Amino acid sequence: MSYFEKHNIINQPWPEADLEYLGSCPLCGSVRRTLLYEGLRDRVFFCAPGSWTLHRCGGCNCAYLDPRPTPESMGRAYERYYTHETEDQKAPASLLKRLKQIVKNGYLNRKWETSLSPASQTLGMLLPRSIKAIFDEGAMRHLPRPSGGRALLDVGCGNGQFLSLALSAGWQVTGFDLDQKAVNIARSHGLDVRCGGFETLPQESDCFDAITVGHVIEHVYNPKELLANCYRLLKPGGYFWIETPNISSFGHMHFKDSWLDLDPPRHLNIQTWQLLQQMLCEAGFRNITPAEWRPEYESRYYASKAIKCGRDPMKTKPTLMGKIMGRFVEFGNRVDHTRREFITLQATK
Repeated sequence: MSYFEKHNIINQPWPEADLEYLGSCPLCGSVRRTLLYEGLRDRVFFCAPGSWTLHRCGGCNCAYLDPRPTPESMGRAYERYYTHETEDQKAPASLLKRLKQIVKNGYLNRKWETSLSPASQTLGMLLPRSIKAIFDEGAMRHLPRPSGGRALLDVGCGNGQFLSLALSAGWQVTGFDLDQKAVNIARSHGLDVRCGGFETLPQESDCFDAITVGHVIEHVYNPKELLANCYRLLKPGGYFWIETPNISSFGHMHFKDSWLDLDPPRHLNIQTWQLLQQMLCEAGFRNITPAEWRPEYESRYYASKAIKCGRDPMKTKPTLMGKIMGRFVEFGNRVDHTRREFITLQATK
């Protein structure tokens, strides 16, 4: 499908019968709000028709869509999505990318006792701290090492990429996702993944030693209910990890309505550090702390710049300006975590 054909899809309206109107913030209930953007369209995956309006809540400061697709109709916004891609569908990796994968596998095998291949542990030992941070948090989500085959749940697990890593590191893994295509891919790798939500899991409490929620809460209609279910299922003293886009990030400040992580209409709500910490606290979690910094702006810069220039963000290439901007912004992000692209928090029950 060409770039222009994709545009024809997104320029069609979302059916009025499949819209729900809120009138108030879905997180705090406040009716006070300001218009952030209107006329937003799906310029990331080009599969969701409709024009969308994003508001900024005057109570909790989150951003949210109103109107938004009904839960029954939301599936059409995921007809094309990154979790539908398998490794064998990707373009052949360059020599440099293959070398990076070997180094990454070696580092993960050494630190997390995974069994990834091909790998070189020697090269992994020489990595700078910034690259190790990407592997630790981006790939392994700062999981503690399992002892005795500990149980892990990944909420909204997509195609199971993270679950495969956790399984290799010795965890007993379970996941669920609403997207049947992504679930089928995960199951093809032998993973215990259910299609649906929390109703697919045992209804008793204290089931899992660790629960992770990676870039999911911004997609759900009731974020507080998600956190309450995670708290219920987590064992006392268990590990909780969550990551979501940050509406107060430098990337959003710079690119505004072209920021990659607006991603309408899939991202129903986009939060701030303070708000997500408050919701975790209200759900009962304790020891809530920001995860260790990792560089994340540079890759988002390329995609957001492509959106701003009317190009496909999924087919961008690194530029010298992107690298310069990335280094500059990351220096500030290490000092002020509230401007990072993602909100990444760890907590316990």
